[in-house]
Amino acid sequence: MTLLEIIRKKKFATATVATVATDKPVFVPSVAKVASVAVANSPDEKITQIEIDLIRAWLYKIGEPPEDHHLVTHKCSNDPDALLYFLRHARGEYEPNTKRSN
Repeated sequence: MTLLEIIRKKKFATATVATVATDKPVFVPSVAKVASVAVANSPDEKITQIEIDLIRAWLYKIGEPPEDHHLVTHKCSNDPDALLYFLRHARGEYEPNTKRSN
């Protein structure tokens, strides 16, 4: 299931970073470490450009197609829970509440 399908079904999933298997890894855009400071957003507060850039950098890192990035950022701008979810992933802070067994 792709990230796009998860968003459309309003579900959450855990994504992990793949191990680089080449001598010359491709570097993706990233955001300054300053962006990792957690700040609580009130529901009426707009998503900041730093948050958008951080989430987009993470989406590049996990291999999501750039043409789908706007779906995630739009979801984040309208849903504070989604924003928090994706920011935690982008910052490497996400810890799942439950463990799944397949």
